[in-house]
Amino acid sequence: MKTIHNKVAALLMAIMTLSSNTVGITANASSTTTEIINFSAPANISHTYTALPSDQHPIRYKDTYNSVYLQLSSATNDAYVQVWGLSDTNWNSTCHNYTCDANGNSTTSVRVNSNQERLIKNLVKEAGYNLAGLKFCSANYTLTSKLNGAWAPDRPDNKQNIPCAN
Repeated sequence: MKTIHNKVAALLMAIMTLSSNTVGITANASSTTTEIINFSAPANISHTYTALPSDQHPIRYKDTYNSVYLQLSSATNDAYVQVWGLSDTNWNSTCHNYTCDANGNSTTSVRVNSNQERLIKNLVKEAGYNLAGLKFCSANYTLTSKLNGAWAPDRPDNKQNIPCAN
């Protein structure tokens, strides 16, 4: 009887440990995949791409093969944007750029102008990744940019008619 009790206790401990780890990962990667979350971040010059700061939800879960939704509500300069697939909730993990142009062809980045909403095609899920992150750089080669906007790793249903970035 004591052996069964010990096995049950060990099983419950394992379940509690797994549950607490899952909650931690979910909290780090942010809410639902179609929730549009605001950000404010700098963009570097000369094709030096920078991820959103850690307090701006830089990496989020991606559940579908849909495009990423991006609204660039204001920017001192337009921005080049990349969509990355990641294996973990930090940029030090395995990650690759899976940005596509409006035709679905792989590309280094797409351009998004200030005051625009755009869908960004990508191959994150096709490549087997469940996490997506954005990187930005200023479209002006000599000036940095301050970006304000919002994004969702999976296109929300009410945003399906937004044009794709190119």
